[in-house]
Amino acid sequence: MTIVYTILCLILGYLLGSLPFALIIGKLFYHTDIREHGSGNLGGTNAGRVLGKKAGAAVIVCDVLKVVAALGVASLVDPVVATWTGLACCIGHCYPVFAHFHGGKAVSTVFGFLLGMSIFVFRDASFFLVPFVMFFITLYLFKFVSLASICGILCGTLYVSRIMVFRFRQYHDHHCLLAHDDSCHIPSQKEYRLHPNRPGTKNFMDVIPDTLLTLCFGKVFL
Repeated sequence: MTIVYTILCLILGYLLGSLPFALIIGKLFYHTDIREHGSGNLGGTNAGRVLGKKAGAAVIVCDVLKVVAALGVASLVDPVVATWTGLACCIGHCYPVFAHFHGGKAVSTVFGFLLGMSIFVFRDASFFLVPFVMFFITLYLFKFVSLASICGILCGTLYVSRIMVFRFRQYHDHHCLLAHDDSCHIPSQKEYRLHPNRPGTKNFMDVIPDTLLTLCFGKVFL
């Protein structure tokens, strides 16, 4: 039954990600297809350039919230499922089935992914705030959204990686201390699943950094 729920969550994530809010808002309120203007991307940056700042902000908020919603639903099943559902949502944004597989660059959705993960999986706001602050610092200094996106997501990637390694070691040391055994074994996968929010979540969280880097460097320049 878990496999069925996992597949359903992944499909839900992809379909939510495929909702092209830049296209929807552009056509409904501005009677404009932004794919024919600017960079042609279905993202908040292009929407802001073509339709105005209010439209751009609305698109960004909607793109962030659709990932958070997908993660929230999937977290009711399992933290691992929530992680992959959020990534499926980001992929759906890049290659939306409702817009002929031509979407945005996944900048807003990756930040939505980090926000959703910080709320429903990590339960630690710093996993979102650290890359978010880095994004705005870089944007303020260099005035390039693409560069700020890369720096923000790269910062998030490194932060998640280092914190997960630290927590993994911390949990392992604590486990050994309780066992009074210098040759203590690493906790099993079952133990991690039973305690998904303990520091030992490294076993499935280590997929996040590589995926974020792929989304960042693979889409920002395409």
